[in-house]
Amino acid sequence: SDENGICEVFINTGEEGCTALTEAVGRLISIAIRSGIDIESVKKQVKGIRCITCIADAETHVLSCPDAMGKAIDFYLNGSNKFDLDITSGPRSIMICPEDGCGGIMEPEGGCYVCRNCGYSKCS
Repeated sequence: SDENGICEVFINTGEEGCTALTEAVGRLISIAIRSGIDIESVKKQVKGIRCITCIADAETHVLSCPDAMGKAIDFYLNGSNKFDLDITSGPRSIMICPEDGCGGIMEPEGGCYVCRNCGYSKCS
C-alpha cells in the first residue's frame, strides 16, 4: 500500500485452496486497483462468493477463497495491514451448503451430504 491505500495484493493459500486460481484472482485485483477501480467495488465483487468445498473451522467464517480475499480487504480498510486465517486446527475440509442465503455446513449421511440448516441434500 501507499499514501493512496491498497495498490497490490499478495495471496498465499498455504496447503489448501487452488493456488493457481487464487494467484490469478490476486493479480486481477491488483490490476483493477492500479487501473483506478475503487477498492470497495472490487471487495463487493469477491466478498460473499460461496464454494461448497471451502476449508474452514469453527473460528473461521469464510465462504470461499474469494470471500477470504474480500474479508482481507475489509480488514485492511478497517486499519490492519495483515489478514491471516489460521486453519491448522479443527476440520481440514468442510462443505458449505450451496443454497442461496443458507451458509450451513453439509454433513455426511448415508452416502449423501445433508445441510441441517435448510435441509438441502446432495448424493454422489
